[in-house]
Amino acid sequence: MKKIFKTLVLSVLCMAVTSVAAFAAKNITVNSDGTFLASYSKATEGEYYALVVVEGIYTRTETPAISEETVCHIDQVTAGEDGALFDEFTPNSSEPATVYVGGSDLTDGPVILGYINSEGMFVEYTVNVEVKADSDAEATVKFTSEEFEIEAVYNETTAKYEADVPEGTYTLTVEVPKHLSYTMNEFEVSADVEKSVTVKGGDVDSSGTIDEVDLGNILTDFASTESEYDITGEGTVDEVDLGIVLTNFSASSIVE
Repeated sequence: MKKIFKTLVLSVLCMAVTSVAAFAAKNITVNSDGTFLASYSKATEGEYYALVVVEGIYTRTETPAISEETVCHIDQVTAGEDGALFDEFTPNSSEPATVYVGGSDLTDGPVILGYINSEGMFVEYTVNVEVKADSDAEATVKFTSEEFEIEAVYNETTAKYEADVPEGTYTLTVEVPKHLSYTMNEFEVSADVEKSVTVKGGDVDSSGTIDEVDLGNILTDFASTESEYDITGEGTVDEVDLGIVLTNFSASSIVE
């Protein structure tokens, strides 16, 4: 095990330390005997590929904790005309795990094939969340369940927050600095999802309601260039910030 670990895992998958993992969804199936079949169809015929199953759930922007304790299965195959196939494997851990494939031709780092646990596999879907706010500040978009806490990554091309989310029911939260938050407690993911969320600016004290305290803070710091209450982030508390508070006055954070 130690020899295989050093020559296979460290030489192939250590690229994850410096690379952002790519993603290939829905490439794991469960055999009738409970073992798993993983496939990587984009593999180059004749090239060698390593399958590594790592305890823990990692998104494509996270670096897995690679060690002899966390790696619960490794394998190596030569790709055929149908790609790289890893059949009838069983991880030596019942904990949820991330399945990677690495290869010398995967210059961008290892590919995430999916997630599995002792009960089977997790089917994943792409979720895109469009956030409309009263500023250009970066939002924090999270999907949380008993098993997962996944934070979406902003995609500049689509101007949306994107995440690969295993099938299930989540609490979706959207937070923008100095804005009211948005929470959806029963966010179902059973297919690719597009979601649009609007959050209102003006909650400068993060109380969950835009009220006289927020208005007072804006008026007290009006024209200040060093205020923490600058809603738009333009550098000055001005009539735009005041207008946002007055427009959204009495609004509260949304919980659905």
